[in-house]
Amino acid sequence: MKLISTTPYQKILMLKLSFLILCFLLVMAVPFWFFFLRGGSAEDELRERITDTATENLKNDDMVTEFTLDDLELSYTNEASEDVYRLEFSVKSINPDSFILAGRGVKGEDGWVHQLENFVTVRNDKSLVFSTIPEEQDPH
Repeated sequence: MKLISTTPYQKILMLKLSFLILCFLLVMAVPFWFFFLRGGSAEDELRERITDTATENLKNDDMVTEFTLDDLELSYTNEASEDVYRLEFSVKSINPDSFILAGRGVKGEDGWVHQLENFVTVRNDKSLVFSTIPEEQDPH
């Protein structure tokens, strides 16, 4: 059986080729990491900020023992060019009838109230305003 031998020139050529392949993979990996793995878009960051703020608000509510955030969607853009999001959520309350009597939500089992919604206005200064009705419909 004959062994395959390589010359010093062939070894250098293989090292150069390996280096070029490594550089190519690195060039391909950096944009992938930058655009897809590094974080999200401004829209994703805004949605995360709204979700985090809503979670903190519900955690601090004495009437709510458990909750789920069910849906967050852009509802419309108001006259001041501010985005208004509709946040749908469910809560398990110590007094679920208070939500139902206020005309909000659908009573579920075991004290849960479903299909509650808040509207979140993202002001031009990036502050968040939570309300039960869209601001433009607010009679105050």
